Amino acid sequence: MHRDRLMAAEPLKRNIAQDTLLSAMVLALHETLKPGPIKASFRNTGIHPWNPEKIFAAARSAVPDPNHVDALLPTRAQQILSAIQQASPKAQGVVVTRFRKHRQEQGKAYRLEDLVRQQEEYEAEKQAEAAAKAERAGNRLAAAAERRAHRLEQLDQWEAARAERARAQADAVAIRDLQRRQASCHYCSAAWRGSAAWLWCDHCEDCGICPGCRRDPTTYLEFQEHERGHLAH
Repeated sequence: MHRDRLMAAEPLKRNIAQDTLLSAMVLALHETLKPGPIKASFRNTGIHPWNPEKIFAAARSAVPDPNHVDALLPTRAQQILSAIQQASPKAQGVVVTRFRKHRQEQGKAYRLEDLVRQQEEYEAEKQAEAAAKAERAGNRLAAAAERRAHRLEQLDQWEAARAERARAQADAVAIRDLQRRQASCHYCSAAWRGSAAWLWCDHCEDCGICPGCRRDPTTYLEFQEHERGHLAH
């Protein structure tokens, strides 16, 4: 408001300086506001020093018939106030300045209802942004949880596949070992070539003895002990 008044006063000063009548009026105004003219006006009207006769004389000249007073006739106080209002800058004078006019044309005048509305819109926008931010955060958390679950599922699948491969390898090793035992002598590791002279355990079928080991009494005795061991169990 102070800035608008200053901006409104600057063109007024320039206009006064360029206009002769206005300049004379300003000089007359300064002269009338000096103590001498003010005291003289108080003395002529009977205000100071107090002189009721002068006041009554002015009243009789203003209203010749005291029994009839026009209701529409303005009082002296009203005339003074009207003159002051006409001579004073109007309250709306600030609105018509170039700055305020430009702001009004843009719809950006600083009015209370506009400021309240802008504050409400700002608060609503902040709440909407906070809600959108919370929603995005929730979506990120849900996506992260889904990725973790998918990763754990992949790890479980990989572990199951690794365990399956380990079992398959162990089974393959066991099968190869069994095949090796079934195709070789248990005591000298000689390979079986399909000869009928070999002897095989009737209970486990993975313990065989070649003809050379059969001729060795100690080795043949061990083979017999192996078969008796199955019978004992």
